[in-house]
Amino acid sequence: MKKRDLHPEEFRKMVALGESTTAGGWSSSPQRCWVSQLARLINEFQTQPMEFVNSGVGANLISTKSPAYEQSGKPAANERLEKHVLAHEPDLLIIS
Repeated sequence: MKKRDLHPEEFRKMVALGESTTAGGWSSSPQRCWVSQLARLINEFQTQPMEFVNSGVGANLISTKSPAYEQSGKPAANERLEKHVLAHEPDLLIIS
C-alpha cells in the first residue's frame, strides 16, 4: 500500500498550547525548550520556515472543570483558545 501525505502543504504556523513543560519551565533558554526544538526540526524539512508561537503557561489546566482549577495558573486552556490559539491562525496545533 502506497503511503500518502495527509498534509502535503508545508506548515505556515504552529501553536503549542500547554502548561509549564510547554512554556519551557525547565529549559535553560527559550531556544532549548521542546517547542522551539520541534519547530526547528519541522523547518529542516521545509523550503520555507514555519513561524511558531509558544502558548505554554505554568500550572495551566486543560479545563475550568478540572478539580484543581481554583489553584491553577488561570485561565485554563479552554478559556485561552481564542486569544492564544485561534487568533494566530495556525495550520498546526500541538496540545501538551
